[in-house]
Amino acid sequence: MRKRLAAVSPLVGLGNFRALHVQALVPTSGRRRIVEEYNVGANQGAIRGSCLCGTVRYVVTGHLTRALYCHCSMCRKAHGTAFRARAAVSAADFRWTGGEDAITWFESSPGNFRGFCRNCGSPLLSRLKSDPTVYGLPLGALDDAPDVTPCMHVHVASKAPWFEITDDLRQFAERPV
Repeated sequence: MRKRLAAVSPLVGLGNFRALHVQALVPTSGRRRIVEEYNVGANQGAIRGSCLCGTVRYVVTGHLTRALYCHCSMCRKAHGTAFRARAAVSAADFRWTGGEDAITWFESSPGNFRGFCRNCGSPLLSRLKSDPTVYGLPLGALDDAPDVTPCMHVHVASKAPWFEITDDLRQFAERPV
């Protein structure tokens, strides 16, 4: 069940809804305000994730937000596919449950660190030096079904030329601010 809300803090008042579709006004430094849509998951309990070989494991106990498909060249190369399906999670709601010592971090661009299993190469997490309170979580590494689904395609200006987007989700040449 989905309900449309306008909110600055989309995690307030989730009630019994499994997932909410949120329209949030996002201020941009001195530029016009734009509207971004995000799926916000209702807290369904712990969501588990792991790498391909099972060495690295984690649990998410909070809400997944801002689920999207990213078509930038870095995500395509890091994941070996046409795009990356990802969501955001609060760092406070994420916990490694095993194999943290098997994670290798790669700085793919200044201040953007991607963590992957050094044994099997599975991408597991990304974090920004500029905002250590939020992580980017690849949805493909989840063992349990997430409570959100991607609601947009970003960086389609640099998408793989051999891939055609065929769904009705909104598309952005870059990532909306």
